[in-house]
Amino acid sequence: MPKKRTPREGAQSRADTANPAPPPLLPIKAVYRIGDLARATKIPWRRLKRMLENMDVEFMRVGRLWLVPLSEIETKAHPLWEKIVLDQRAKRALDDR
Repeated sequence: MPKKRTPREGAQSRADTANPAPPPLLPIKAVYRIGDLARATKIPWRRLKRMLENMDVEFMRVGRLWLVPLSEIETKAHPLWEKIVLDQRAKRALDDR
């Protein structure tokens, strides 16, 4: 009799992909990691980094981490800035309940 296959750690089941979890809300921070921005926008991090580079956003590199200052997002990446502001409003609305 064949062995029952167990899912890999971190693998998504069909139930997970049918009802994907909403992206995490972005808090206001001075510096964001590219990975955190990518998860919140549901865009692969490499594509997001390339998009931000095309908008002339300046990055900081610390070891393996790519960091983006909030000031760069606010002035050069307006759609991403709007997402952060909307997330902050949603968080405040949830906290006020």
